[in-house]
Amino acid sequence: MNILIVATAFNGLSQRVWAELRRAGHCVEARVLPEENDAQVRAWVEELAPQAIIAPFLKSRIPTDLSAPTIIIHPGIPGDAGPSSIDWAILNNEATWGAEAILVSEVMDGGDLYAHAEFPMRPATKSNLYSDEITEAAARVALQAIASIDAGRPSTPQAKLERRGQTRRALKNADRDLDFVRMDAEQIVRIIRDSDSQPGARAVIGRQMYRLYDAYFEDAISSKPGEIKATRHGAVLIGTTTRPVWIGVAKKEGVGQVKRPAAHVLPVEGVTERDFEPWRLIDGETFQDLKLTHHGGITVVEMLFYNGAFSTERSMRVLAALEYAERNDRTKIIVLTGSSSFFCNGIDLNTIHSSANPALEAWHSINAINAIALKITTCKKAIITTISGNAGAGGVMVGLGADRLVGRCGAMLNPHYKGIGLFGSELWTYNLPRRIGQKQAEHLTEGLLPLGIDEALELGLIDAILPRDYGAFTGELLEFARAHAGQAEKIAAQRLNRIATSPTPLEAHLAVELSEMSRNMFGDSLGLAGKCAAFVTKIPQCATPKALTVTLEHHTSVIGHLAASNPATHELVHVQLNPRAVSNAA
Repeated sequence: MNILIVATAFNGLSQRVWAELRRAGHCVEARVLPEENDAQVRAWVEELAPQAIIAPFLKSRIPTDLSAPTIIIHPGIPGDAGPSSIDWAILNNEATWGAEAILVSEVMDGGDLYAHAEFPMRPATKSNLYSDEITEAAARVALQAIASIDAGRPSTPQAKLERRGQTRRALKNADRDLDFVRMDAEQIVRIIRDSDSQPGARAVIGRQMYRLYDAYFEDAISSKPGEIKATRHGAVLIGTTTRPVWIGVAKKEGVGQVKRPAAHVLPVEGVTERDFEPWRLIDGETFQDLKLTHHGGITVVEMLFYNGAFSTERSMRVLAALEYAERNDRTKIIVLTGSSSFFCNGIDLNTIHSSANPALEAWHSINAINAIALKITTCKKAIITTISGNAGAGGVMVGLGADRLVGRCGAMLNPHYKGIGLFGSELWTYNLPRRIGQKQAEHLTEGLLPLGIDEALELGLIDAILPRDYGAFTGELLEFARAHAGQAEKIAAQRLNRIATSPTPLEAHLAVELSEMSRNMFGDSLGLAGKCAAFVTKIPQCATPKALTVTLEHHTSVIGHLAASNPATHELVHVQLNPRAVSNAA
């Protein structure tokens, strides 16, 4: 079918629906509608003549009389309606929630139903649920709805269904207000999770109003209600009427304020830093955004950074964890993984934008994450990189030097930098062409389009896909690693020998990348400053990205000069897939 996607932004959910529909064999066009504009939508429909229209993420109304069936994806259960659906589900401790494919109607979320899917709720932030369970359910119902339309099957009026949901008002700021002196930890954490990543929970601390994000319980440290007790790697511990709560991220209330690690925003002068090594075992709950665990000869390094963003400080801690694992005598294979929402999204643009010298901070950040990429590529132990959630820019490239690269079913990749005004680094000019060939490397980095994990496997960018269910995923990941443990030394030796015999040393690739990046950061050659500011201050997309409307032609780039003198960069990496991993893919 010819399908038109209309979305307020081409976000992770929209990208996933776009990728799944294309993979199902449909011809899919996507357009961004930043604000209500009936004339624009009608013009797109006239131009593209779609047989179906689908809106995976839409904050404004869309005409109800278009010439093709128009489907709204709503994050709720039958009968639920309103703009704060997931928020209410978290606040009310709903046991299950879901997503629906609803025919557009004059009544918000009140149209006929084409498909719905449900999932058990878990303790998580709104953004984590949205990027994981909601996105998964949305992709499923979108495919089901299109299949029904294609087959001529009718929709079902909601009046004929069991309507377990209800119409609810939009949440107000007052619903998100916190009081650390009077509220218990459970209520505070629930409100913060409900408000994360937007708009944040409100709290007055001292005499200043803040927005708070990224909350965790603390079981080992006691504190008085409202007392700022400790800091840890940018997080701040505040007492409640029960147990203290860690706040990972905060910003001052006001226009133009930017999220940063809470310790850089809240009044913490004189507060004790409670450092926490990633390899320490703990009892109970606490804040730990980097974990290192041993499973026989398998050492897992788990990166749980907010939004998958790597500041200079975070990158340095990841490097230290990798070096610790590399030195450990019992480690045969290192597994580097992320959270269920994000593997890595590259350098932390919020920290860069809010620093006194953004260009210099960007330079420090890229060199710090480059150190991770270099350690992965040259590690003396066998290493597996695991794309556990979505990844973008340097977050895709940083792990490409591993011996094996596996992905979680449903993850979306954005393997390009130029949309944010950067040439890119993380040794991508060496590792990306080595894995998929120079032509495909140029296609991905110049095309500025998302890449589904299935396409990544077909290209050879990754070596296997593990299950979507996170519990099954973590279990299969350990099995995948154990299957390679017997050849760990040989696998690492092959990678190191390939580097040693390459005509172009890794340092030359880094030199080329950093030469370009220095012009981007200090000379603003690709508009980094403006694009970074737009990203961190949440300026909405004003139009459809050009990449969605233009067919990519052949591009030349700096990597071509490196590849011309280094035939090894044209090699594709062929790895025997773990049979169990393959059987569980998708």
